[in-house]
Amino acid sequence: MRSLSLSIIFITQFIFFSFQTATAQKNKKNYTTRDISLGNPDSLKTIDENFSIEFKNLNKIPFYQDPKQLALIRKLEDQKNYAELLPVLENYVSNFGINNFSQNPVLLWKLAQLYENFGSVNKAKSLYRIILKHHRGKELRKNLTAL
Repeated sequence: MRSLSLSIIFITQFIFFSFQTATAQKNKKNYTTRDISLGNPDSLKTIDENFSIEFKNLNKIPFYQDPKQLALIRKLEDQKNYAELLPVLENYVSNFGINNFSQNPVLLWKLAQLYENFGSVNKAKSLYRIILKHHRGKELRKNLTAL
């Protein structure tokens, strides 16, 4: 008898609570809607926001390395001739293969810093995004502290 009364109580509570949750959301319209117009999206963009480097060897070779260009990059960096270093480094980075992104983030970082120093902040941001996308945690910190 006791188990029958307990089961009746549980069933009635179940029906009562399930009915309340089912009807709790009816006729609630406390939100408003509005139309959003973006206008002409092309007028909002600048040339720097569309920046992207064309990586020529991305699906052709796994790793790009040119010792002569690297020596020239080091020489220009030691001379602090950043105006001449920028196009040379751009050319070298544009030849990167897929493994260069994880093994040579320092060159990407230097190029991003050059862009930033010459006032091309959006170009620098896009390179920083690439660096962060391909970073390897402690390896990136080790390589960047070696600068």
